[in-house]
Amino acid sequence: MKQKIVEVGDFAEMLDGSFGEYGVKKGDIIYVAGDALVSTDKDDPYAMRKIFVGAFTKEGHIDTKTSPFTVDGKRLRPVGEGKQKKLDAMRDEDFSRGDRRE
Repeated sequence: MKQKIVEVGDFAEMLDGSFGEYGVKKGDIIYVAGDALVSTDKDDPYAMRKIFVGAFTKEGHIDTKTSPFTVDGKRLRPVGEGKQKKLDAMRDEDFSRGDRRE
């Protein structure tokens, strides 16, 4: 089965526990807040890989008080369509009120 591509704006599940020391556990849902290209080979400046900026969530709300982190897309799986819509609505409501949940 082909893995769904992670996009900025997705909520995604962490697929492993490799970020446990930073407080991100396998199964946690994060918000994909941004992306960047990084070099993968010091001898080839055109060898690049996309990494993502992840934001912590608490009970479905984006945690704006905790520093974001970078993560490789292969460690993420976007949530299902229904869950994405629910989390999008929570995000939109939080930020339209100016509410920055902890």
